[in-house]
Amino acid sequence: MKKIIYYISGILLIVLIIIINLSSFQKRKLLKIMNSDYSFIINKPIDYSCLDSTNQHISNSNYILNIISPTCEDCYVNLNKWELIASQNKKLQKKIIFLVIGDEFERLDEIIKQNKDFQFYFDYTHNFFKLNPLIPRSQTFLIEDNKILCGSPLDNKMIMNIFIDYIKG
Repeated sequence: MKKIIYYISGILLIVLIIIINLSSFQKRKLLKIMNSDYSFIINKPIDYSCLDSTNQHISNSNYILNIISPTCEDCYVNLNKWELIASQNKKLQKKIIFLVIGDEFERLDEIIKQNKDFQFYFDYTHNFFKLNPLIPRSQTFLIEDNKILCGSPLDNKMIMNIFIDYIKG
């Protein structure tokens, strides 16, 4: 009987080690994919017109940059998700930036008034995609000093944990 318990304990220990290694491997693989695919936007200075019409520069220093379009219905839903996430983590809230692209900015007026805690930048001149033509539209990026992570953390807990880890430092 003791022998069977030792075998079962050994098997459970091996399974646990495999699960931990797979999780760590998946996280490293995800980071590698995210880092390599979008590394070309590191150190690209981009200026935007802000809500008060002053020019602003977004530096590469631990920000979550969300690209949204006024004509994108999913973007409105995602704003609500970001609001929920930010309400749970105030430090994260200060690091979330929305870059609004497109031409119908007035559609966002009410949404922006409701989400006063977020920073909204308006790319009136479409500079972001001129400077970064290979970037897919409506993406989310974590911009850190030496890394760019791409992916939406809203529906992927692993990506959200990675984003939060980077923001917390």
